[in-house]
Amino acid sequence: TLNPNLVNYNRIYAGQKLRLPGRHIASDDKNIRISALQVTSGGLPVESSLVGKPKTLSLERSYLPAGYRMAFIREVIQRMNGTITTAGNYYIPIPQAGRVAIDCSRIPVVELPDGSSVLLDFTERAPVSFRSMIEANWPSYRFVTANHEEEPERILQKAINASRSYSMTKTQKPLGLGSVPHVEIAMDWIIAEKAAGGKSPYQQGIRLVKNRSQALPESVKDYAGRNGVVITELIEGIGVTGSSAAKSTAPEAAVLGGATTVEQCSALLRHLGYSPEENVDLDIFNRSRDGFNLAVKAELLVKKADGRITFHSKELPLQLIKTLKDNGIEMVTLDEKDSRQAVIEKTLSALKIPFSKGIFLYPLAADPAGNPRATVSFPAVKMNQGESSLHFIDFAMDPSLYQTLYSQGAIRLVRF
Repeated sequence: TLNPNLVNYNRIYAGQKLRLPGRHIASDDKNIRISALQVTSGGLPVESSLVGKPKTLSLERSYLPAGYRMAFIREVIQRMNGTITTAGNYYIPIPQAGRVAIDCSRIPVVELPDGSSVLLDFTERAPVSFRSMIEANWPSYRFVTANHEEEPERILQKAINASRSYSMTKTQKPLGLGSVPHVEIAMDWIIAEKAAGGKSPYQQGIRLVKNRSQALPESVKDYAGRNGVVITELIEGIGVTGSSAAKSTAPEAAVLGGATTVEQCSALLRHLGYSPEENVDLDIFNRSRDGFNLAVKAELLVKKADGRITFHSKELPLQLIKTLKDNGIEMVTLDEKDSRQAVIEKTLSALKIPFSKGIFLYPLAADPAGNPRATVSFPAVKMNQGESSLHFIDFAMDPSLYQTLYSQGAIRLVRF
């Protein structure tokens, strides 16, 4: 029971850690007394006895959960800026009766930032009258009966729900974080502060995973932390998991500058690999050929295999537009009132580059059934470029999230 992960007792490897019992019990006495509570400096001793007559030599039962379970409980409590005491004595004064000494190896004491102190009675021996006396004199103290064989999240739920300001609930609904980008994470449990006194309430999400491959990327946990949520993951039989941060391979998000719509278009064309010419005179009619001269100044000119495209900040007469088109020249007007996104859409349309726009959603982790454990979504104008996709965005993407997106799908970002 102390080493549930030990499959073969005849094979114990170097470096493997084993949990050993503290002592043996071999007694013919029908009363095996294990003191958990004692009143000192006045008053009568308060203790319970386990009545039974063991027939054979047996190991003393561990009153605390197995190693990885206890480590998980401790980790969650510490991430709440609380403490859990599992060794030594914890003293509680009783008015006009002295004090109570709690053996923390059998009844750990959880102390939370709101001043709550929760006593986890793994011995199941604290009398109801004694509990009532403690709670009546000290409203911040609460007793909770726990079993060392219970799942650690159930023990945590009992301890946290006994506090004054926190609650722990099981959830099936994804936890949403941030606005742009928006991240949703599938959670198993949520620890939340009931009242925060005007500040952002504390939140911690707990995820139960089967192996490290199901763990969330560190970038998602970091993003959650910056949005006020602590993420803790537990691998059954192992403990709290953590994934190493991926080495940065994503290129920096390009930024399209330009003060005017024409300058913005020029920056976009160059980013796409074109070499636009600026302020070019286009001879529409020639004196030697047509009897008169007529030229149009193109603020930007792009040459393609199937013709030329001109970009103007002012609308030309319809007759002139038709004449340009008859000469294999397509004209695009970029009004100064056009948004940066509109400039991108007009330019891509003129270049006949397929694109789409809207809210794009990408999974960041999946469970064994293929269901996403976390997703990130953001608005963008998207176009495919080779084996990667180019997303034009108007916000600053979180760098670590960008690295994760890039590493799993060759997603590239351009900010406008």
